[in-house]
Amino acid sequence: MSVPTAEPTAGPTAGRLILLLLLMPGGFLLGLVMGFYPQAIVRIGPVPLPWGLVLSIVVVALAVRLPVRLLRTRLAGVLVLIGWGIASIALALPTPDGDLILADGWQTYAYLTAGVLLGGFLVALPPRAGSA
Repeated sequence: MSVPTAEPTAGPTAGRLILLLLLMPGGFLLGLVMGFYPQAIVRIGPVPLPWGLVLSIVVVALAVRLPVRLLRTRLAGVLVLIGWGIASIALALPTPDGDLILADGWQTYAYLTAGVLLGGFLVALPPRAGSA
């Protein structure tokens, strides 16, 4: 009588490791670029529409979720979110001249809050639909 052995699991490939290593700098670059958009508003009559805020939140959400789906690991989304968070914090700090890129305003607070909460939620979801 033979004992069934478990099949060997495939280890991470070199390409996958390189992609994982590039995700945090990619998230940092994402945070640098998207940090300029939350304040963008177009006015239609007296109604301000914060198109930059919506664009920023959607792009951050996609940038966090797509690597999780493609690489099938939550670590991918965490790395993007960490890189984005570092850049966002850097943009929220005053420069030596006292300037702020992420200025004090409701759009900035909405961008940072939605980025953290939505990003965390999307990382917590299973990598594939129906998987645990």
